[in-house]
Amino acid sequence: LIYAFCGTLIATFITAFIVHKGTVMLRGLCETIPFVESLAYGALISSIDPIAVLSVLSNMGMSHTDSIYVIIFGEALLNDGIAIVLFETLVHFLDESLVIDMEAIISGTIHFFVVAFGSLFVGVASGVVGTCYFWLMQDCQTPVVEVMMFFCWAFTPYYICDGVGWSGIVAVVATGFAMDLFVVGEHNKSESEPS
Repeated sequence: LIYAFCGTLIATFITAFIVHKGTVMLRGLCETIPFVESLAYGALISSIDPIAVLSVLSNMGMSHTDSIYVIIFGEALLNDGIAIVLFETLVHFLDESLVIDMEAIISGTIHFFVVAFGSLFVGVASGVVGTCYFWLMQDCQTPVVEVMMFFCWAFTPYYICDGVGWSGIVAVVATGFAMDLFVVGEHNKSESEPS
């Protein structure tokens, strides 16, 4: 979480600084991009592509059981979610009539944490409810229905968060973690027990 949060913030501010100062220096060639718009762009561009990173690690011979692979995979997923939450927060500052003062910065910070922790809460709650559902319906469903319900439990937090303007990606990742710990973990435990 520290890598994802701090890394995304640092990359966002560095990218915004470069874009803003670069357009100031090229004043005659292009229009100067305001710093708030540069921050929004930095938030979008700062998240890394987990597929590319994992592909490089796989080509280096690492597997999904190596700790560096797991850390980078988790960081990349959270990095995407944090970048989207940061972008959605910065979009509120793009209003021309908004004066950016201490009150606006505090409001933006509060909005960021409400969206981040609200999405996290919806995801964990959905994962817990999904776990209870699968525990109650154990051995009552066909495999096809079970897979369809698993996908429904994955989409539910996304649509809830998207409906209220929060981050669906953070919610889906939190749901995945919760269901992996309980649904998949319990399933793997029961398979490994001797009969």
